[in-house]
Amino acid sequence: MNLVNRICTSLTDALLGVFSGWSPALLLIAISAVLGILMAIVFRFTSQQAQLKRVADLSRAQVLAIKLFKDELGTMFVSLGRLFRYTGLRLWYSLPPALVMVIPFVLVLVQLARWYEHSPLVDGDVAMLEFHLNEADWSRHKQLQLEAAAPLELTHRHNDAVEKVVTWNVHAHGEDAASIDWRLGDLTGTKRIAIGASRDALAPVDAQIAGPSFWDRLLYPGEPAFASDAPIREVTLQVHERDTPILGLNVPWWLTFLVVSILVAMLVRPLVGVQF
Repeated sequence: MNLVNRICTSLTDALLGVFSGWSPALLLIAISAVLGILMAIVFRFTSQQAQLKRVADLSRAQVLAIKLFKDELGTMFVSLGRLFRYTGLRLWYSLPPALVMVIPFVLVLVQLARWYEHSPLVDGDVAMLEFHLNEADWSRHKQLQLEAAAPLELTHRHNDAVEKVVTWNVHAHGEDAASIDWRLGDLTGTKRIAIGASRDALAPVDAQIAGPSFWDRLLYPGEPAFASDAPIREVTLQVHERDTPILGLNVPWWLTFLVVSILVAMLVRPLVGVQF
């Protein structure tokens, strides 16, 4: 999973880095539109288009029958039952392309989350950096050492023996991205810290170094995850959530992505020649 994450992260950072000067909302809409077109094309070539067109025509016929025979309850209910049946068939025929798209779709979403879920730190910000240790390795917590160079400063180490967490306050100075090196015995690593000119600055923010859990590795792909036998379970950086308003409304970025991509896929349907 680390290899897949590394490849996807490198490609995403290289691509979005080119457009990092754009308005975050405009870039999100553009990405969603492009993916909506790709979704329509993939659906076109991975689905049974002939069958989908047939049941679509049959569904429209039943809708017309319901309107024409609304005063004849028996006929109307028969048409309604057929309509439900044809709707179920459309969903069934749509299942194979949905299965084809689900994995790349999820990978795209988790990569976009790195750029749109959280804001980078700004000059003067203070964030908590938490190292979660395994209970069996808590006795080694005093060996955990961190080093931070400008523009970062570390203060106020706190050891929580109940939660098995070691916490530092990270002070950001300046506007350049930085990193913190850490060591626990023979285990070493680096935690990247995103710093921007403003909270609206578009940059990848890795809020967590995942542990061995598959779902954690999937949701937090930006930095290599810990092995199952590592003394550290995960590393968490407490950062602000990003606001990406669309038309004056502060809607979640993922909702904007879903709505725009689906809407664009429907709009290009005649051009692509696809039946949903």
